[in-house]
Amino acid sequence: MNVLVLAPHTDDEALGCGATIAKHVQMGDTVHTIAFSTCGRDDLSQEATAASLVLGSSIDILTFPVRRFDEHRQAILDRLISARELHRPDRVYLPCSTDVHQDHEVIHQEGMRAFKHCTVLGYELPWNCRTFTASAFVRVAQDDVNTKADAVACYKSQAHRAYITPEAISAQASFRGLQAGSQFAETFEVLRWIS
Repeated sequence: MNVLVLAPHTDDEALGCGATIAKHVQMGDTVHTIAFSTCGRDDLSQEATAASLVLGSSIDILTFPVRRFDEHRQAILDRLISARELHRPDRVYLPCSTDVHQDHEVIHQEGMRAFKHCTVLGYELPWNCRTFTASAFVRVAQDDVNTKADAVACYKSQAHRAYITPEAISAQASFRGLQAGSQFAETFEVLRWIS
């Protein structure tokens, strides 16, 4: 399976679906991430590269200006269409439909426009969501959660954020696992399902 992950900013991929990325890689799937902004910081670019190595995915790091994606919609859509042709994804992960961050909204909307013919799942970033429809659960193993925590730990510049801690990552995976009848899980909003 070819998997494409859309991260408005570096760290969204690891936080939103890092354990699922790790599971895809373990299953032999090809995972590629596009991070659309480093917020103008070189350290975030280096941290994203390190996190991708931990997850086992490849990454393209772009430099769209943070909080101004709406001014660059067509350029973002053009990049997504190019990625669609290059990677031919079977599944796309992107921010969920209720994410209130303005850049996340743009990536969600343009991603839905570009990837009409494959499965699209919206990932959960609880601190950004008004509500969240948990309509798909991916059961993940302890090793997948550990890999996610290790990838997130690469973002040393973000270590002051409460949701970056291993405890927060484990708690969220444990809670979603409880809902899915397993030890750990990540959950997604089903935006389009094609099989």
